[in-house]
Amino acid sequence: MTKELQWLTEKATAFNSLLLATSNLRCQEAYIAYTFYYLPKLTYSFPITTLTEKECDKLQKRITTSFLLAFGFNRNFPRRVTYGPATHGGLNFRHLYTEQGTLRLQHFISHLRKNTTIGKMHLANLLTHQLISGLSSPILEATQRPILYLSTSLLTETRRFLSEIQCTITIPAATTPPYPRANDTHLMDHLNSPNYTTQKLQHINACRLYLQVITLSDICNGRGSHVLPEAMQGVTITASHTTWAWPRQHRPPEPSWTHW
Repeated sequence: MTKELQWLTEKATAFNSLLLATSNLRCQEAYIAYTFYYLPKLTYSFPITTLTEKECDKLQKRITTSFLLAFGFNRNFPRRVTYGPATHGGLNFRHLYTEQGTLRLQHFISHLRKNTTIGKMHLANLLTHQLISGLSSPILEATQRPILYLSTSLLTETRRFLSEIQCTITIPAATTPPYPRANDTHLMDHLNSPNYTTQKLQHINACRLYLQVITLSDICNGRGSHVLPEAMQGVTITASHTTWAWPRQHRPPEPSWTHW
């Protein structure tokens, strides 16, 4: 996002210095400029960006001050009230970080419902992330629990935003399959905990992906009494076969198998 942030900063700076700082807009004109020009101009790419809240704060800092002055408010007007909804006495300014998250969700849900090509790609991406996570709960439903070993992506940032606004998305096609055996359990449900560092979790999960296993029964013998030697030694398990499209994972180095 470095290049995109640089481009957005240039647009915001140009808008602020050329249009706001050098003009004498009336309050109504400033509102029109904010709603119908500034917001669409800066948020056009937001459905596919992953800017952090700190980056969005920096991006909007100067231009928010300029708009406050154009509306007749003090430049130091409390920002919580500035971005608060009008129904609660706020000025109804749009925080760019919230706008980004909202537009990402709208883009995601809209394409899924319309079953477009992009929607099918979103679903495939979601199913892949679900498989890589190794968790029993759909990752867009159980959003309060962080998955630190997943690489940062558009989907993981969307999940983070859902967690922050305390929302979930239920997608029937993304539900997890039932357990193959009684008293079975997902391995990563137990391992994804604060007891392990992010790096150690990444090593463990890489071993799991190499073996192409999800549940405890995948690495046990038929009776469920012992762990298979192949699972302990990091050798492809010949006793089980999968038809799923697993991500390509080379055999992790020995230190990773020590964690495993």
